[in-house]
Amino acid sequence: MVRATSPGAGIDGLQQLTVDAWVKHNSLPPNRIERHVTLGGEKAVLRYDAVNGPAQLHFYMRINGELQHIRVDNVLQVGVFHHVAGSYDGAPSCAGIWTASRWAAYR
Repeated sequence: MVRATSPGAGIDGLQQLTVDAWVKHNSLPPNRIERHVTLGGEKAVLRYDAVNGPAQLHFYMRINGELQHIRVDNVLQVGVFHHVAGSYDGAPSCAGIWTASRWAAYR
């Protein structure tokens, strides 16, 4: 797993963004978290989260100082490449997770 990290230059004020990555897991260990993309100290994070759900893809952002989360269980598989993305368009409570060529979760 490769972790992509941005130091935050020019992203702190962003209220609309999309982060994405191609990921392939060799295993999906229980009770573990693995980040795929992290922007500027948790401005936006896209990660595997087996602490809060099975084969879970978790996207969250820090908006106005508070973390806003969206999660979808059972979308990640071992040995399969996934194009995953988390997106936020700036509207209240509007975020989405993209995987398997479709929106897996949105609100």
